[in-house]
Amino acid sequence: MASRLTIMLVEDNDALREATAMVLRREGHQVLAVPMAEDVDDTPAHAPPDAYVIDLNLPGEDGISLTRRVRAAQPRAIIIMATVRSELADRMQGYATGADAYLQKPVDPEELVAVINACARRLATPPQEPNDQLRLDPRNALVAGPGGSTELTHTEVMLLTALARAPGRRLERWQAMQIVDPEEKGLSTSSLEMRITTVRRKLTSAGASSRPIRAIHGWGYMLCCELQIGD
Repeated sequence: MASRLTIMLVEDNDALREATAMVLRREGHQVLAVPMAEDVDDTPAHAPPDAYVIDLNLPGEDGISLTRRVRAAQPRAIIIMATVRSELADRMQGYATGADAYLQKPVDPEELVAVINACARRLATPPQEPNDQLRLDPRNALVAGPGGSTELTHTEVMLLTALARAPGRRLERWQAMQIVDPEEKGLSTSSLEMRITTVRRKLTSAGASSRPIRAIHGWGYMLCCELQIGD
């Protein structure tokens, strides 16, 4: 079992909220159970919760908005989204806003506990200083790191800047398309992937670990290396 966590449970169904809270308390966790996203900020706690279990369809502020707020404020918090929505686009939106796991209702209590335990192991591991941090120099169109410096095109600078500054360091495919093909001349998906492959190669040459830009199937791309922007 994972160490004792403080878990914020946000679920508007009273019966489901009480049942889920009971399961988590039985595992030894402290549970703060509320029906609305707006209650999260008003619930007294000695410290920020270690984990959040958030329903997507909430009255008032929805689960997507709440997840985005929590992730911005607590980068290492566990965030588990639970919802009846099962479409790929819904799952990708959940992950894009910062969820660690996306579980479809009805959620099996054993699966919820297993996911929390798995995520808790990440909390127990102190964050390591990145050894592949790169620096992007937009003015001189260079990316530099432990492996040296590599020249970039203007479009590659724009693409890397957008990835580094995007929420979760993720861009949807259409966003990457607009950066690479702003005049909409008909850039194909395969041509975009070739451009991304070229940027990956340049980041790796500068010292990034393998696959510094990861493709998210059916959605877009994620920057997976540390990239500092500055001269």
